[in-house]
Amino acid sequence: MESRKLIESDYEQLMEWWAQWGWKFPPLQEFLPDNGTCGFIISDGNINICAGFLYKMSNAPIGWFTFPISNPYIRGEERKSAMDLLITEIEREAKESGIKYLYSCLRNQSMIERQKEHGYVESGKNYTELLKII
Repeated sequence: MESRKLIESDYEQLMEWWAQWGWKFPPLQEFLPDNGTCGFIISDGNINICAGFLYKMSNAPIGWFTFPISNPYIRGEERKSAMDLLITEIEREAKESGIKYLYSCLRNQSMIERQKEHGYVESGKNYTELLKII
């Protein structure tokens, strides 16, 4: 498996994945950090498996790992391994950027378990996501 930074042309595939997974409001491209340059995609050969993003805070050593998404046709150990690589790549980028704390807010139980296996600590069971476009 290989990791690379997302490029603008990847966005169309991510939109397809978000739609296939039933995301009502997938993130607009302009909403993503640096138009995707702080995003990673994991692939095996010419098949993309999963992707995620890292927002870097400018006034604190905190990063936000968000919008993890996977190819809905890839399951089992292959997807699990790809998600593990995605988490590792996000953490590597964060560390190289001086980030000391990674924040993540998830609903997907599988991704929650993946992150817990990488040392993330669950701080609560319920949350509300709100967004206002101004």
